[in-house]
Amino acid sequence: METIRLCLIAAALSGIIIWFFDHKANSGHFPPSFWISIREGLWWAIVTATTTG
Repeated sequence: METIRLCLIAAALSGIIIWFFDHKANSGHFPPSFWISIREGLWWAIVTATTTG
């Protein structure tokens, strides 16, 4: 259970970091709302972590 929680936290932090660095340069790819953008960043982090490697 602790591993799943750690993975979700890491994915959320990755999503926030990606949003922070990329939303100004690619504003057309990110919704204007911070929370919606974070959700999309979280989705990106989870998909990236589970489909590569």
